[in-house]
Amino acid sequence: MKIYLNNFCSITLGLAFLISTIGCSSGDGFKRVAVQGSATFNGEPISNASFSMNPPVEAKDSPSVHGMIINGKYRLTRDRGPVPGPHRVDVTILGPVDSSDESDEGTKPKLKELGTYSIEITVPEKGSDSLNLDVLGSNRPSGTA
Repeated sequence: MKIYLNNFCSITLGLAFLISTIGCSSGDGFKRVAVQGSATFNGEPISNASFSMNPPVEAKDSPSVHGMIINGKYRLTRDRGPVPGPHRVDVTILGPVDSSDESDEGTKPKLKELGTYSIEITVPEKGSDSLNLDVLGSNRPSGTA
């Protein structure tokens, strides 16, 4: 009886581990990669921004990914990362709301959009730990003020 109980416990623990690791994958079927790097605007680190990496329209069903830039750095892990290949990156730079605007005491500082800029990048097949986003003031998408 003791041998059967040990085998039962081993099998149960093994199945629980297998099920938990399957549940942790992105499961969307895309070959995503991890990327990170610095982000600058006209050569200066971007303090706060949101961004999206968008594959070309021809890459049907490839996902767009989104992230934040904080203190000139960004990072996307493999489970949330982009697929390899060309992407348009739209960076929306955020800045503090004017002090004259009303805000509730004790709340986090509010941010406002200062502008959206687009650049083209190529995500390497194996990802990158130095895929830098270098935005220039002249990179505003057409149709924006």
